[in-house]
Amino acid sequence: MAENFKTSEEQPIEPVEIINERPNNKEFEEPLNKVELNVKKVIQELHDNYHPVIYFLTTTSAVGAGYTIREIYRTAYPDERMPKMLFIDPSKAGELEKRGDNSLTINLSKETENKLLKYKEDKNIVNGNIALIDEWGSSGRGTSLSTAKVAIDMAMQKLGFMGKIVSGGFRDDDRSFYAYLIRERRRIDAEENNGQDDFYRIDLATNRPVKPPWNKSGVAITERERADKNVKRLKELGIKIGEMIKKEEGEK
Repeated sequence: MAENFKTSEEQPIEPVEIINERPNNKEFEEPLNKVELNVKKVIQELHDNYHPVIYFLTTTSAVGAGYTIREIYRTAYPDERMPKMLFIDPSKAGELEKRGDNSLTINLSKETENKLLKYKEDKNIVNGNIALIDEWGSSGRGTSLSTAKVAIDMAMQKLGFMGKIVSGGFRDDDRSFYAYLIRERRRIDAEENNGQDDFYRIDLATNRPVKPPWNKSGVAITERERADKNVKRLKELGIKIGEMIKKEEGEK
């Protein structure tokens, strides 16, 4: 069921507050860098070829990509149903898989099954494709991404989901999509998070100061301020890419 998808340049796809106005700053006019171009290619081609109904984001370095992806959809595809954004953490299970122990992979599949269970009556989701996004690439770093694929596939088969799993990422070495939202991996129910599915909350980040080596700028900043700043950047990137895609679609 799982398959790897590559962009036109043979790069593997490894792959909230709403900003209502186009950001008005000089950076918004700058051309996309290499990683940002990968984001555009990956999401555009995933959308056009697979129409994912769910994006699973590997934690924690790909979590912030959810903010960017949502703004791309809101801007470029405003009349379409927004895909669900869910998290999966295959890191520990992947390490055990290397030693032939699949116990955590089985547990991960059960966690994934519980996340998908609430969509079992939604035929659009049951029959739709799922994108698995890693910040680096279709092979990830080590076995974690392949472990996530196995866990999602097991959960989909158990629940009778019929779509494909398409994996991809952005070749991001700089952790650009690490959202810095909270230190603990606490999550809240969708009903408490304005209907969002599986997102970390900025207001759970602490007001503790960010210290070296994590604060490289030398400017005093709290963990919450850092989260706010980074999420704003990720959303603005999504709007910027979304506008580019929308313009391209209009010129076809």
